[in-house]
Amino acid sequence: MSCTLRLQVRIALPLLMLLVLVAGCGGDHATADEHDHAHGEPVLLQETAWNETHEVYVEYEPLVMKQIGSLLVQVTDLRTGRQVPEGVVRVEWQDPEGATVADTVAAPDHPGAWRVPVTLPTAGFWALAITVPGTSEPLNIPVVRVYVDSHVAMHAEFTEPEGAIHLLKEQQWRLGVRSEPARHETFVHQLRVAATVEAPPDRRVVVTTPVAGRLAPTGDVSMARLGERVKLGQPVGVIRAPLSGDASDLAAAESALVRTRQDLHLAEAELERAESLVAVNAAPARRVEEAEAQVAAAQAGYDAARRLIAGDGEAPELLLRAPIDGTVVAVASGAGEFIDSGGPVLTILDPSTVWIRGWIPEGTLADLPALPLATIDVPGDPEESGGSAGRPLFLSPELDPASRTVAVVYELDNASGRLRVGQALGLRLETSRRADEVLVPMSALVDEHGYPVVFVQTAGETFVKRNVTLGGNDGLRAVVHTGVLPGERVVSEAAWAVKLAAAGTSAPAHGHTH
Repeated sequence: MSCTLRLQVRIALPLLMLLVLVAGCGGDHATADEHDHAHGEPVLLQETAWNETHEVYVEYEPLVMKQIGSLLVQVTDLRTGRQVPEGVVRVEWQDPEGATVADTVAAPDHPGAWRVPVTLPTAGFWALAITVPGTSEPLNIPVVRVYVDSHVAMHAEFTEPEGAIHLLKEQQWRLGVRSEPARHETFVHQLRVAATVEAPPDRRVVVTTPVAGRLAPTGDVSMARLGERVKLGQPVGVIRAPLSGDASDLAAAESALVRTRQDLHLAEAELERAESLVAVNAAPARRVEEAEAQVAAAQAGYDAARRLIAGDGEAPELLLRAPIDGTVVAVASGAGEFIDSGGPVLTILDPSTVWIRGWIPEGTLADLPALPLATIDVPGDPEESGGSAGRPLFLSPELDPASRTVAVVYELDNASGRLRVGQALGLRLETSRRADEVLVPMSALVDEHGYPVVFVQTAGETFVKRNVTLGGNDGLRAVVHTGVLPGERVVSEAAWAVKLAAAGTSAPAHGHTH
């Protein structure tokens, strides 16, 4: 059966799809008139079988015992939605008495389609098993009728489902149409809440000056620039702290000395704590490196304050160092600018680890476990959506009185940098509610005038539209309460193509004609 004939007789797609699909149907083909059946001739029958990886679709005219017939076998790889282009197809028949007839076809008529001759010795109901290229287990079609003579075969009928939509295998392969069975599985209901990406406190640091002075480059040290990547301990600027000798400057210097001494003591205590935690594997080694950098910065501030008090006749210099690895995301002061003690110089951000903070409405708290697992929805980024929100860190015991929500925080590895600090996203929290549900892929859902529908594949080239009622989703799968039964195959890829075919398809009044 030619591609041109099948386009003319079996389906009437809108002009746009025809232009796309007919381009692949070239070659020398017979016309529709050369293949049209006269009134009363047998219809074209069809059978379909699926397993986890392949679909076999078979078309044939009614078979008559002891007469030569043929099958058109079309094989689809369900993992790709494409045809199996070549290889050996084995067909084995078995009658109710156990008699078998087998045939092997080594090469397809054209990619994905094998023409298999068949002559069966007796009438009755035969079982058909087809082994396709690349597999060892056959796909089984349990019942194929073989008629006693041509007169009886002329009255064979093929009944299609009401509202049948036709889409040829060649068209499905070209457009990547794929289907998979609806599954009856335990579903963990989820709660979707708004969330934002935050930097943990130790991953976003504002570099300040411990003493008043002028920001100025000196020697090999220059001011870190916006967007520059810096390393822990790297010099990022220099503060020159002039001292005039009057009482106010001396008082300020003495105050700075006391403050920087306290900062140094706190930094040294934190270093001791970090070393003890690392020693018992309670904290990463990086914690010690960060604490050492804080000690170095505090020591530099303390030394600068002591030089101010000493009054050695030169303006003392304080070297500012990066307290963490990261990127300079803000510069508060420019070279040559005078900065008061404690004033900000620049901000360094390390986004390799982020917090995901969500807000849970108080009325939904009863459905949640103590620290629920969660996934994220990233607007405009399907690759990142559906991934884990990371390690559950904190579910606040405090309710925000203004928003009537409770904060939940997750710690997430963001080494790829795909998430941005401050970014808004959705958070899907696993609830304590679990139920056996019928599930279909989210990609199977098609909006039609504001209502969800799916397309169910009833045979290799036949689909029907189903209105469905939904009961929530997890971002990847949707719960279907009505409209689809477990095991029915729903179109999960390129459902739009089936919808477009439905706009121009009309099923034949009787049978399946070519």
